[in-house]
Amino acid sequence: MRQISIQIVVFVLVFSTVLLGGSYSLRSGDGISINVFGHPEFSTEALVAPDGTISVPRIGIVDVEGISLSNLETLLAEAFVERDILRTRPQITVSVTRFSDFNYNVLGEVNNPGTILLKESQVSISRVLGLAGGFRQTADPSATFIIRSDGTKEVIDLSRLISQGTGADIVMNPDDTLFVPSGVESWINVIGEVRNPGTVPFREGLTLIQVIAASGGLTASADPERVLLVVTEGDKRVQKTLSLSDIIEGESPDPELSKGTTIIIPDLTLKSIRVIGEVRNPANVRFVRGMSLLQVIGQVGGITADAADLVLVLRSSGFEPDSYQLTKLMSGESKDPLLEPGDTVVVPREVERFVYVVSRQQGGRVDFSRDEDLTARVLLAKLNLSYENSEQHLIIFDKKGDRVSHALRSFTDEDIMLDPGSIVMFPDFERDIHVFGAIRHPGQISFPLDKEPDLITVISMAGGLLDDANSSAIRIIDTTTPAGRDVDLQALIDSNSTMPLKGGELIYVPEREAVFAYVLGEVRNPGMKIFDEYEELTLERLISKAGGFTQDAGAIRVRHGDSAEDVMQEQLLSGDYDIRSGAVVNVLRAPERYVYVVSQTDGGRVEFSHDEHLTLRNALSKLNLLDITSSEVIQLVRPDGSREEVILNRLRYSDRVLEPGTVILYPQILRRVHVLGAVRSPGTVYLDLSEQMTLTSAISKAGGTLQSAETT
Repeated sequence: MRQISIQIVVFVLVFSTVLLGGSYSLRSGDGISINVFGHPEFSTEALVAPDGTISVPRIGIVDVEGISLSNLETLLAEAFVERDILRTRPQITVSVTRFSDFNYNVLGEVNNPGTILLKESQVSISRVLGLAGGFRQTADPSATFIIRSDGTKEVIDLSRLISQGTGADIVMNPDDTLFVPSGVESWINVIGEVRNPGTVPFREGLTLIQVIAASGGLTASADPERVLLVVTEGDKRVQKTLSLSDIIEGESPDPELSKGTTIIIPDLTLKSIRVIGEVRNPANVRFVRGMSLLQVIGQVGGITADAADLVLVLRSSGFEPDSYQLTKLMSGESKDPLLEPGDTVVVPREVERFVYVVSRQQGGRVDFSRDEDLTARVLLAKLNLSYENSEQHLIIFDKKGDRVSHALRSFTDEDIMLDPGSIVMFPDFERDIHVFGAIRHPGQISFPLDKEPDLITVISMAGGLLDDANSSAIRIIDTTTPAGRDVDLQALIDSNSTMPLKGGELIYVPEREAVFAYVLGEVRNPGMKIFDEYEELTLERLISKAGGFTQDAGAIRVRHGDSAEDVMQEQLLSGDYDIRSGAVVNVLRAPERYVYVVSQTDGGRVEFSHDEHLTLRNALSKLNLLDITSSEVIQLVRPDGSREEVILNRLRYSDRVLEPGTVILYPQILRRVHVLGAVRSPGTVYLDLSEQMTLTSAISKAGGTLQSAETT
């Protein structure tokens, strides 16, 4: 039985060696063990030197760089026989006792950029991202690319890794560089007469009304008829003018915005020149005839240290912005242009000036000040690297991934400009779980081999979830397979259960999907309103979040995508009206409610509040002209010019609903009283509706009593 056990151990050792020998090539820094069976005096351990060689007893120096273990066993066995060290070919086993580290580079918009050292000769992109701390908020995962060690570029879309869990099986090789570009350039800029000007993150399908609502809506001085969009078409920046009023009323479509669009909401009081951007005191400058660009910039305190040299002037009468270089204007090389009322001067921020450096000794982002030239020679000086007489090469990748190589010694006689964001490359066991997303301390969590990790423990060690985390849909991605699984953390805690982990997983904690709606128009606090996870998304609740209606509120227009529906305020009293996330609700101003009354005694415009019925009977009552005993005829002239006659005494039984703007032609109605006896003018007298129907009024109309009249 003992002999059988020994045979099994030897078979397992040989089988493992064969597997490793067929798949692994030796590298500098590897430690190996050489066993010559039957000849222990020739067995040894060796470290692969930086030049790729080892020293073997009796044989000497052997070049092993890039050789597989099985080929090295054959090479050594033949060497012992060929050099007459042994008469028969020996059985030799070579095994790796220590593996050299592999370099994987991660640059750009991740939380921990730099070089990652790993034992594996291949690693999934999801694990590398986890070790780098995951994406920053400003990252654009859809435009990510890998620069392979041979200089080739591979574009990949990592947005699906977060949203769907796919793409985790993409493999990186040693010395590959993963670059995650910034997406800030695609954000929407909102300038001018909105309550909260600034930037809005771009997403596909984002429309103009949604951006205006997300910026708090228009201010009281905004001009909704002249909304300016500055967009990129080809290699040009083009200015377009739209009417926001037409879009809100449904007469024009709500346009979808492209990446990097700038929205400018002008002031109605365009008798000035607006100066915005990187100036010390952005403001509206009162226009004076003959005013130039440099004079206006001087009146707002000059430019800031972050200002770009290129200044844009958006002409009130033009479609394309004019551009001027400040340095040429101030030196007199270019003529200082005159400005007109309504022009807008935009001084943009200077583009950030930096490069990413990849090397064995140091790496990461290197920033350049405005006073420093963005060149290779300045970069070498900032890194304290010598380039005179050096035979090494500097490899540069621009933002598009194009590769250029330069000998370091060439910078002794010449220098080259670097593009901002370029990548510059210089030549030269625990169980880990990676956590990122809505977690307080994203990154790598390590466990000793004698500890069994589980999901709840990992989340706790990472600082716990953020307030906006979606604990019911935590995604666990096994880096050995492309598929992932979703776990409800709260359900685990409630059931007192655990979720064991084996190590190497990637745990993504998503944020709760935002539930929101936009409300504009006649509400007290317009803008974008966020709903809690368990809050009902109804129209009544949205109006309540906006502070309720103003006194001028009328019909409500609810827009879901391209479809729109009008809702009356009365419908909210009969029950809830459900809306969808992303809905745009516009509370329209109620039309004015009034009629005109033409009468010899009284008349004019008669106003009705929103809670009063607009009827003929109410209109006459407001002027004390309602006489339901009279048989006189009233004429109604509607806004469309049609006429209708109404007999006054018919209003005793039925009323007439009036259209706003109707004209009521009221006849001169006189009430007849016969006065006889001791009065100055006996006979019939007439009283109009403005006079009281009393005995005193009738006697007064008859000239008063005679001296002989008996008044008691």
